[in-house]
Amino acid sequence: MSSQRRLYVPMKSNVFYPDMMVVCGEVQYASKIPGAILNPTVIVEVLSSTTEGYDRGKKFEYYRSVP
Repeated sequence: MSSQRRLYVPMKSNVFYPDMMVVCGEVQYASKIPGAILNPTVIVEVLSSTTEGYDRGKKFEYYRSVP
């Protein structure tokens, strides 16, 4: 899926735009946020020097909370 797809993170009640997501099986979407995916199997985030701390910290925590 392209990075234009949004990932809904229930823990944060917000969406994120990972660089890539893989979904096995049928894609499930959040009812409150059209087009936001609920069930990724793999989430890929490309690190940059300016965002690495956040990407490895809080954002990684949010991503790990996705069932």
